Amino acid sequence: MGQAHAGSYRCYYGTPTNWSEPSDRLELVVTGPSGKPSLSALPSPVVTSGGNVTLQCASYHGFNRFLLTKEGEDEASWTLDAERTPDRQTQARDPRTRVDVQMLRLLQGYPPGVVGPQQPPGAPGGRCYRSLSTDPYLLSRPSEPLELVVSGLTWYLSVLIGVSVTFVLLLLVLLFLFLRHRGQDRRRNSGLIVGLRTQVQAGTLRKPTIWAEPGSVVTRGSPVTIWCQGPPNANSFSLNKEGTLAPWNAQPPVEPWDRASFFIKRVTEQQAGRYHCSHFIGVNWSEPSEPLELLVAGRLRDSPSLSVQPGPSVAPGENVTLLCQSGNRTDTFLLSKEEAAHRPLRLRSQDQDGQYQAEFSLSPVTSAHGGTYRCYRSLSTDPYLLSQPSEPLALVVSDYTVQNLIRMGLAASVLLLLGILLCQARHDHGGARDKARS
Repeated sequence: MGQAHAGSYRCYYGTPTNWSEPSDRLELVVTGPSGKPSLSALPSPVVTSGGNVTLQCASYHGFNRFLLTKEGEDEASWTLDAERTPDRQTQARDPRTRVDVQMLRLLQGYPPGVVGPQQPPGAPGGRCYRSLSTDPYLLSRPSEPLELVVSGLTWYLSVLIGVSVTFVLLLLVLLFLFLRHRGQDRRRNSGLIVGLRTQVQAGTLRKPTIWAEPGSVVTRGSPVTIWCQGPPNANSFSLNKEGTLAPWNAQPPVEPWDRASFFIKRVTEQQAGRYHCSHFIGVNWSEPSEPLELLVAGRLRDSPSLSVQPGPSVAPGENVTLLCQSGNRTDTFLLSKEEAAHRPLRLRSQDQDGQYQAEFSLSPVTSAHGGTYRCYRSLSTDPYLLSQPSEPLALVVSDYTVQNLIRMGLAASVLLLLGILLCQARHDHGGARDKARS
C-alpha cells in the first residue's frame, strides 16, 4: 500500500444488460508519510462521570487540518481545520498549529475506572492525525494513544482537586506577571521600548540583519553559523531557505539578547542557497531579512587561477585588475575577500579562444581594498555550488608618501641624536683638557 492508493473508491456490479448504481463511498486513507502530532486532554485525562473534556491536537509543522479518532465499541472521528496561534509558554518555540475538539456530549454511562488494563471496555480514548487540506487522504503517523479515565470521585475530592488546580494556576499567573515586569524593565532601560511597542501595534516590525560566520562561502563539510539580529525584545528568531516549505526550528535570543544563531556542523550541497530570517514579537512576525547567499565550495573539483595587474603591491589611487581564468566550461566567476562583510563579487565569464575568464576591476584602489582574495567558478545550473578555490592572492595597498615621510622622520631623529651625542662628547673632552691645564 502506497500513497498513490489513497483516495475515494466506489464499486459497481454488472448484468448482461446494465450496470448497478455505485456503492456507498469508501475513503481509503494512508498514514505514515510524516511525523506524528501530539494529543492531550484539557484540563486532565481524568474526568468525572458527566463532565466535559477538551482534546487538543498539536503539531510544530505547517499542517492545516487534524483528524481525531475515537477508539472502542462506538468508533467515531472528527475533522477540523487548524488554528495558528503563537506559543506563549516559552520563547524558544515557533507559533504552533493547534486545534481544540470540544467533546460536547456528556461522558455518561461509564462506571468509575482507572488507567491501564482495568479500564472498562468502551472507555473513551483515541488518536490524532494531521494532514493538508490539499491531500485529505494522506495522514501523518498517529499520535500516541490517549486514554480518558472516567472517575467516580466523591464531591469533596473533586472540590479539593479544583482548589489545587486554581492555586497552581494562580501561581503561574503571578510568575508570568513577574517575568513580564522584569522584561519590561530591561527593555525600558535600553531606551527602545516606546518605539518597539509602536512598531508592534502598527504591525511594521523592521527587517532583521542576517550574516554568516566565518563567511558566506563555505567549503563542503566545514561548519558555518548563520546569525540573525533584531531588536532587543524579540521573543524568537526563525530561519527560512528559499524553495523549502518548512522553516528551521525557531531559536531564542542570546546575549546581548537581540540575536540568534543557527549552527550547521557540516555543510552539504543541499544546504546551499538563499536564506532569510525573521523575528517574532508579541503576536507578529517581522518582514524577512535581506537574502543571504550560502555558497558551498568543492562541487567542481578543479580550481581556477587568479592573477593581478599591474602587481600585488600598488599605491592608493592606482587601477588594479584581478583576472580569474579557467580552461573548463564556466558560466560565472566569483571573487571573495577574506573577512569581508559584503557578498562575493560575480561576473559572467568570457570565452577567449577556449579560455574562460573574467576581469574584476578595483579602480581606484584604496587601503580598504588590501587583503587576501580567492576566485571560484560555477555553472548556471547550480549557481550556489562552487569549484575549489584558487590559490590565495594577497593585495597590498601601500601609501608610499606616508612611508617616505616616516622614513625621513626616523632618519632626522637618528641624525639629531648623533649630533647631541657628538656635542656632549666634545663638551666633556674640552672640560677635561681645561682641568688638566689648571
